[in-house]
Amino acid sequence: MSRFADRVVAVTGGASGIGEATVRRFIEEGARVAFADRDAERGRGVAAELEAQGAVVHFVEADMGREADATGFVEAAVARFDRLDVLVNNAGIRKFQAVTEASRESWDEMLSVNLQGDFTLDFSPDSESSRRTGLTGRRRCPGVALNTRGEEECQRLESGR
Repeated sequence: MSRFADRVVAVTGGASGIGEATVRRFIEEGARVAFADRDAERGRGVAAELEAQGAVVHFVEADMGREADATGFVEAAVARFDRLDVLVNNAGIRKFQAVTEASRESWDEMLSVNLQGDFTLDFSPDSESSRRTGLTGRRRCPGVALNTRGEEECQRLESGR
């Protein structure tokens, strides 16, 4: 399948779990993929494996809980591929602890990655990020929330054209 041939996709939290599966699926569908993760060792390993299989990928070490890292990831992806067509805001963390045992630091870390990072990359049509990438805000496409170039592109992706 090549529904995403000539498309550039960026995935946050792409070194493991759902994010890694997302990266791999977009590559299977023909996309060039930039992905970010704060686990640099794992991210570099995934990128090397995929490149060895002929994929066009770009890994960026980034913590989506840090605004500079989040925007730096987008800038690096655009620098590498000249544009973005789809952004999948996947990065997220969880702590396995009871709320009564959670520290303020662990709570803040979860909120920064799970909420603030998504907010940072959720482009509004008049934002600088939107102007640089052409992405125009959150859309719901094929079962996931992601950013695309607009409703027309979302409909095209859903139809497989």
